[in-house]
Amino acid sequence: MHLLDEDDFEEEEKPGEPGWEGDYVQLKSVGIDIGTSTSHLVFSHLHMRRQSATLSSRFAIRARQILYESDILLTPYDGSSLIDVQGLAGFISEEYSRAGVRLGDIDIGAVILTGEAVKKENARAIGDMMARHGGQFVCVTAGPKLESVIAAYGSGAVALSTKNNWVVLNMDVGGGTTKFSVVDRGKVVDVFSAEIGGRLLAYDEQRRLIRIEDAGERLAKAAGISVTIGMMLAENDADAIAALEADCLAELLHMVVKGDGPSGLTKSLLIDPPAPVYPQPIDAIVVSGGVSEYVDGLQQETFGDLGANLGTELRERITGMDLSRVSAVEGIRATVIGASQFTVQLSGSTIFISNPGLLPLRNIQACRPSRNWDKGCEMEDIRNEVEQALSYYEIPVDQPVGLVFRWEGEPAYVGRLGAELDVSQGQAAARLAMVNCIAQLKSHLGSLDRVRRIVKVLGFVACTDDFDQQPFVVNGGSELLEQVFGVIGRHARSAVGTNMLPFGIPVEIELIAEVE
Repeated sequence: MHLLDEDDFEEEEKPGEPGWEGDYVQLKSVGIDIGTSTSHLVFSHLHMRRQSATLSSRFAIRARQILYESDILLTPYDGSSLIDVQGLAGFISEEYSRAGVRLGDIDIGAVILTGEAVKKENARAIGDMMARHGGQFVCVTAGPKLESVIAAYGSGAVALSTKNNWVVLNMDVGGGTTKFSVVDRGKVVDVFSAEIGGRLLAYDEQRRLIRIEDAGERLAKAAGISVTIGMMLAENDADAIAALEADCLAELLHMVVKGDGPSGLTKSLLIDPPAPVYPQPIDAIVVSGGVSEYVDGLQQETFGDLGANLGTELRERITGMDLSRVSAVEGIRATVIGASQFTVQLSGSTIFISNPGLLPLRNIQACRPSRNWDKGCEMEDIRNEVEQALSYYEIPVDQPVGLVFRWEGEPAYVGRLGAELDVSQGQAAARLAMVNCIAQLKSHLGSLDRVRRIVKVLGFVACTDDFDQQPFVVNGGSELLEQVFGVIGRHARSAVGTNMLPFGIPVEIELIAEVE
């Protein structure tokens, strides 16, 4: 799964106008969020367009439209600890029917297991079941770090940060955990989470406790209250526990904004310790998640838990701090919106599969290591960065994984012949381009022994108007072919001058080979 970094919503020609064919793609997406307290789904329509202005075959999302939002389901449990997989399957099937959507209608989507749900023994079974019931998915078992990032996108915090060039703190308060994301000018720079939420204790209509999470028991004990299954939870006791939760969240806010260290209780509730980069200059705070509905006064109904109590207490704590709060675009649905609308990237013709027989691959998690390619390609450095990314995305090292690298380096040679570059530099660029051609041949064929002969080479040379030595430049690539293949490397050739090539590169090579 890949979170998009650049969306473009500027006005442009729409499908149906001249030149749009092949550049626009429309997808129907679904996001399913299964959390400690609630489960729900959203169907969305994604409009994507090829980034042809940058000579790229990659597609970027241009617009998003919500087609259907499901009811909010209290996550069903089979007993006190295991999630009821069949109950969830029935809910998903019913919502598909109510939306008038068939499995074959869905192009792409994501199943996100969050909060306490990801800890349950049947978490993998839930993901597999949802993949079968949902269509063609990117299927993810999310830990709190990934959930933090998705919530920051779904709540609108990333868009707010991007639009205003702000540092925004997103606090997603759910049923079992609270996720913090620091977004600096559109980029999520740090995430951490704590076992603080609105449904750590759950009770029935008679206020008898029917579920107690470990963190809920610890918080109740810290508040001087003993809790056991079946006991009555008095309203004043619920208020006291919720007030203590709000105090812990306020401490974490102070840590981010002022650099104050949290108390021992709050430290014990941290799931992932935050990076030591605080205090941060926060321009605005966004509160999302189910509890945010109470913080914003959008929800009055209670659901047999501490959500309403925590929302009231948290609103008072935030009001008492010198923080600018901006309402979330999505509250309880922030994660599911993020899953449905911000976890898709479509490539054009840039994919090469060495062994198509490996496809289709399903339920493979993906992560993107942070890599500064200006530092080179040392194997040990790349290995360390991959290991850090696997830890960040909480992917076990013993399962298949997809690695995504963003190329941010510059081409080895940039400029035009006759201006910034001389013939010798052009020949070196042509040789490097030919090395890449030969590498693609070997990757596709398995062995260069299958090459019967090189048929033709077409070389484009970026140059000034008065430069006339294109054949000498392309010689850098042609000579390499004869060195590698011998007599069968001799070929027909054209060398053409042009005023510009993509990304400022000086040489582009097209090669035709006859193979066995």
